[in-house]
Amino acid sequence: MKTVMYLCFGGGADYANELIHAVLSARHTLGRNQHDCRFVVVTEQPAPFADLPVTIELTTQEAIAEWRGPYNHKFRTKAVAIREMMKKYGGTLLYCDTDTYFLGDPHWVFDRVGPGSTVMHANDGTPAPALAGALDDHEFTMLDGTRWNISSDMPVFNAGVIGIHESDRNLIDEVIHLIDQICPLIPDYFGTEQFSFSACLSLRSHLSESNDVIHHYWLPSARAPFRELLARTLHDPSAGSYEDRFRALRRRREWILDRAETFPRRAYVALWYAAHRIGVLKTLKAVKQRKAS
Repeated sequence: MKTVMYLCFGGGADYANELIHAVLSARHTLGRNQHDCRFVVVTEQPAPFADLPVTIELTTQEAIAEWRGPYNHKFRTKAVAIREMMKKYGGTLLYCDTDTYFLGDPHWVFDRVGPGSTVMHANDGTPAPALAGALDDHEFTMLDGTRWNISSDMPVFNAGVIGIHESDRNLIDEVIHLIDQICPLIPDYFGTEQFSFSACLSLRSHLSESNDVIHHYWLPSARAPFRELLARTLHDPSAGSYEDRFRALRRRREWILDRAETFPRRAYVALWYAAHRIGVLKTLKAVKQRKAS
């Protein structure tokens, strides 16, 4: 069976609302094809998800603190939680950040994952200067002592999505081990977990992207107004069922997140860019200015 997994640790209502929307998007795009997918939420605060069709994996603040590891790296918890859920559920696991949603059937991503084949969200470029310096100046090893062939020109993939098969579960142990080697060199760097996933999965498996099926709206300029919409819509008592609320969100989110999803919106954006390229908009603007004068 396939598992879609989310984490929600002490982040408050905004993260909980994002997670609810993320799950609703996945179930909506699955349609009737839901029999082989389970949804798992790892959290220490299950109350916001009581009415959501998910399996709750309850954890504690003490466990979360332990998952941060010896250098208290916040995002190390992601790797440990994925490892624990893979131990429990096996099969194919697809982890998604709360600020993601499905544009198409999750099976389209699951089909890219198997023994020796993994998935992350998208190629974000090369390491930031702080990390690049640490990579060029130090050597890093695998759990068996073999040296990693990693450098500052390696691609870094966004870790908002991670898909892995149970046969490659050992790679998660390698990710955690690499995080623990990088953290003491740049203790305050937030992207250590992201690079460690990128390096281990790209060097030890066939790594694919998933941004054509899953949207990750992590930029604050889009995320903040969308959170306001989520809060208003998900908790509107007059809005009907969760499915009704999701449909209301779906109609409006593309304008807030600046992503054309519906056919009319895609057509409008395509026509706008075409008009801009051939100079129509510039001509119309000039005519408008002449009329105004």
